[in-house]
Amino acid sequence: MGFFCLEDGNHIQVMREEALFKVAEGFYRREGKELEAIQAFKALLEAYPENLDGWTYLATMQHKITDFDGAIFAIDKAVALDPDNAWTINQKCTILSFISRFPCEGQLYFNQQTREAYEIKRYGSKTDLLLDLIAVVERLMEMEGVNERKKLGYLWKLAHNYKAVNQNQVAIDYLSLAEHSIPEAYTDERKNRELANMYREMASNYLELKEYEKAITSLNNAFDRGLDDYMRMMLADVYEEMGQYEQSKDVLQDLLTRINRKLETAPEPAFVSQKVAVLKRIDNKDGLRTVLDHFDAIPSNPYSEERKEKLKLEIEHYLKS
Repeated sequence: MGFFCLEDGNHIQVMREEALFKVAEGFYRREGKELEAIQAFKALLEAYPENLDGWTYLATMQHKITDFDGAIFAIDKAVALDPDNAWTINQKCTILSFISRFPCEGQLYFNQQTREAYEIKRYGSKTDLLLDLIAVVERLMEMEGVNERKKLGYLWKLAHNYKAVNQNQVAIDYLSLAEHSIPEAYTDERKNRELANMYREMASNYLELKEYEKAITSLNNAFDRGLDDYMRMMLADVYEEMGQYEQSKDVLQDLLTRINRKLETAPEPAFVSQKVAVLKRIDNKDGLRTVLDHFDAIPSNPYSEERKEKLKLEIEHYLKS
């Protein structure tokens, strides 16, 4: 057997780098081999720290095993290597967006579904994480904002995250931009749905700012665009914060009437749940004692029976308190 020796040292180095990447990628493509992939990518990056794909693939694997601190470190390395790479920046956006949904205390983030906790030392607080996410989204909008659908999505993300860091006026400004950035290709129905949600979010931010009249105007605009009637609970909240308790009660009574109409024409467990919430809000105990009778008109199935039992327990607890 003969051996072929390359005299070009750079070529040998490239071949070795490719070989290490191929080994790591092999683990990456195999289900259940995340730990092996991580070790292989770390070996690659120890020798070749400027391998962009190595850092991005490593971030993906660390995200998958919920090593979020490691994933953020890896994706930051990738972004530093190529600051104009939209795919890499999108990956960072995905990681931070996922983590941002978790409640946290200090640097501990809690997944309420799995009951797991994750320590993320990369940021001193959740606000720091959200501000980094905002910077990432603003960069993506700068790079990809010519695409109408992507631009609208980024505007929504920015509004949501600025609200999360209590910059409510900035959130409103982005929602105003979104209001005028709905893609022309959207159907009228979809446009109205988008606008209804935007006005609802504007109202929520105005409520935080205690600009009550603007909150009411935004909510009424949302209802005109087809916002779900149940959001009238929020309108009642606004009037209550203003100290206009009779007006708040009138809104709740109107909502109760609307829910009763729906239960007469299309009874659903969701409407019964809404009615329970309103009856509790106006402290209508007599109504609560008979509200479950609506289930007589709802086809029995595992979901409806489970919902009925939960509502029964909720009502019993309320009536005893």
